[in-house]
Amino acid sequence: MQTKSEKEILRLRQWIADLQSGMYINCVYCGHRYGPDPGTPVAMADILTEHIFHGCPEHPATKLRAALVLAVELIRQWHCMGMAKECSKVAWELYRDNAPEMRPILEALDGN
Repeated sequence: MQTKSEKEILRLRQWIADLQSGMYINCVYCGHRYGPDPGTPVAMADILTEHIFHGCPEHPATKLRAALVLAVELIRQWHCMGMAKECSKVAWELYRDNAPEMRPILEALDGN
């Protein structure tokens, strides 16, 4: 069951989508322009958000995401140092999926 706040958030997101329908929007970081596309089932704000967090070469989040990917790889290498390959894969997956310090990194990378 949705709370009053969650319902209000959904209402406001729909309001934004309605306001942006039929409009062009630009990424303020790189200038990429998104126009209305009747075949796109999502709001323009959702398209721009996806661009910013997963593809804009100028947005600071892109650099942060790359740094997090590198950090995860370095943590993996450090965690598996000296282990046999088959053992290191299992050990890494257990650590990655269960260590509380990994959770915020992985959530940030997944966009949650």
